[in-house]
Parts: sequence; C-alpha cells; structure tokens
Amino acid sequence: MAGAPGQRDCRRVGGARPPGRQEGDRLFLAEGFFRFFVRDVTVTFHGLCVDGERVVVEETMTATPANGRHYANDCCFIFGLREGLIHRVRASMDTARGHRMVFGEVRAAG
Repeated sequence: MAGAPGQRDCRRVGGARPPGRQEGDRLFLAEGFFRFFVRDVTVTFHGLCVDGERVVVEETMTATPANGRHYANDCCFIFGLREGLIHRVRASMDTARGHRMVFGEVRAAG
C-alpha cells in the first residue's frame, strides 16, 4: 500500500528496515533538517511516558520551511534504551498532512 506522493514507504519486510533507510534518516537529521526548516523551529512537548527501557514522547513541531509556508505537525517518538543510552528511535507522524503543508494539495490525475 503506497502513501501520499513524496511520502516514504515505511513498510518492513521480515521486520527489517529497507537497506539505506537508517543512513538517509541520519543524514537528514544531521545535515538537511535546517536547510529544509529554515526558521521558527519550535517543539512543544505534550506528554512523556517512561516504562523501563522505553520512553514515549508526544510533541508538536512548528517551523517555516525554505519555501516560506507554515508547518505544524504532531509527532510521537518512541526511544528504546539500552544501559541508559538510546539505541533505537521510532517516530510516528501524519506524513500526508506534513506533505500538504510543505507542498500544497496534490490533485488527482485525470
């Protein structure tokens, strides 16, 4: 099942990430984030739940992308800890909504 245009297809095959996905995420966070979101980046935290070696954070991020549109999206991050350090991060957000805020409405072909 495909997502919205431009949305990553995060389906897993056999429970494993597709090759290269993790490196792409790392590069975006380390190098591309502040080129994409150029100003007014704000994170508002709504909830925090800690259960052993699992931490769940609910937040809303607002920002101005390079094209000047307004971006606001709710996110949920699940951090897996090992010996007090983060060893895994999973994120969930409304990627179709984010796509509309950055690129506008997508019109159906035909």
